[in-house]
Amino acid sequence: MVAGQYPVSLSDDEWRVFHVLQSCREAMTLRQLERSLTWSRVEVQDTLDALLGRNFVTRLNTVVPSYICRYGAIDPGPR
Repeated sequence: MVAGQYPVSLSDDEWRVFHVLQSCREAMTLRQLERSLTWSRVEVQDTLDALLGRNFVTRLNTVVPSYICRYGAIDPGPR
């Protein structure tokens, strides 16, 4: 571990959603995440809710709610 870095513990599903948002570098809607992950709306929403609760993701107040990664520099580790 590099000085100033701290381990981040994410579930496999949280890591996948976080990685998609981090890779995109733009806000994504729930539908865009569904398509990218090929998951159901419920699976994506549940995982987003978990990430929102841990402050890893932010919900933007747009006409169509969209989500963005809060910590672009965090590397949740290889999976």
